[in-house]
Amino acid sequence: MKELLEYLASLQKTGPIAGANMAQLESLLADCWDEFEGSREEGMASYKLLNRMKEVEWNPPLLTFIIERHGALVMGSTRAEKYEWALNMETKTADYAQVGHRQVHKMGPAPMCCANHN
Repeated sequence: MKELLEYLASLQKTGPIAGANMAQLESLLADCWDEFEGSREEGMASYKLLNRMKEVEWNPPLLTFIIERHGALVMGSTRAEKYEWALNMETKTADYAQVGHRQVHKMGPAPMCCANHN
């Protein structure tokens, strides 16, 4: 956790984080993910952060990001669920909310209705 906090403190500004900073941030966050109360909700695990964090923002004390979850795809869905996570660096808590989905595969044809089609 110390390394993550030092890294965030070293950023020149608040707001979006992108580009070269992402790989280091993902690695540091993955290393201390389990230290955040609530981080294991929805089956979230540290390795799922790597190369999947989007729309990352640092607005002290909150680090927020969007991540897609693909569990529904395994069950036959055509959509990936999108969750926004908010990590509070002061309280060491993690909160999340489902914020939508992304269409990953084309939807199949609608099922035929049981009505009599003469």
